[in-house]
Amino acid sequence: MLVIPVGSSLVVATGAMVTVAALQAVLNVFYLTMLQRNVPARALGRVMSLLAMCAGVAYPLSGLLAGGVTQTMGPAAVIEAAGIGIAVAFCVGFVSQRYRNL
Repeated sequence: MLVIPVGSSLVVATGAMVTVAALQAVLNVFYLTMLQRNVPARALGRVMSLLAMCAGVAYPLSGLLAGGVTQTMGPAAVIEAAGIGIAVAFCVGFVSQRYRNL
């Protein structure tokens, strides 16, 4: 994500976006599989509903925030912030032994 706004060509930006999308797809499958394996069967419906609700609430709020930041600081700031957020989340997961052992 961090390469997209500073890339010198459309090819670099497209390659970065394809890479991010592929990794996100793999991680989504991994995350949901691990969640469904580790949550007790009696609570799985409630946990999945909570996850869907949080995603449904977070999407419009993040779009509103990104739109405001884009108007004031430009799209590069939003893309860089997204890249930093992804990098931080990766680092937190990487140093968490419990997450690595999934």
